Amino acid sequence: MASQSPSKKIVLNLARYNLWAHQQLLAAVSPIPDESYRANTGLVFRSIHGTLNHILLSDKVWYPRFTNNYENNDEVTQFWKLSSNEPVPKDAKYSHWETYIQNREELSNALQEQAQKWINHVASLPEAFDFSASITYPNTLGVYTTKNILLSYIHVFNHCTHHRGQISAGITSLGFRTPVMDLLYYVSSTEETQF
Repeated sequence: MASQSPSKKIVLNLARYNLWAHQQLLAAVSPIPDESYRANTGLVFRSIHGTLNHILLSDKVWYPRFTNNYENNDEVTQFWKLSSNEPVPKDAKYSHWETYIQNREELSNALQEQAQKWINHVASLPEAFDFSASITYPNTLGVYTTKNILLSYIHVFNHCTHHRGQISAGITSLGFRTPVMDLLYYVSSTEETQF
């Protein structure tokens, strides 16, 4: 059996880490009462719920760029067309980011399902896949742009890490315990040899 390419190994392990970190975060969010979970905690997307929706929507924007299947993508990209990229005002009663999936359990399941899709997708790439190549795709405004494939994969998982950190701050502000989600903690907590 051929050995896994270094780039594929890194991207696949980042995808696995992403699912694990989602699970740690969602377990920490689970006991938070609904009123607090949906409260304006000063996050860019207003609430924990809004930020979790943003993570999912961003994944759904990026996934078709790698699979070249843009079916139903307009439903997802509309959220960026409604956004000014400015933080939601402190007195805002809601954010449009909170409206994508409104049910907490459904959102939690959708985040984990999407994270598993990333794992399956990366695992299915051939060992000879050229991670130094470029990918061209329409951005959320419909403008075509070209980026390096390897950096684009890393961006996807780093984006999730960024927003999980914001949610951790929101959890802390509500007086709840935040999970440990560090990459090296993940590596040391699993029996598989990772990187």
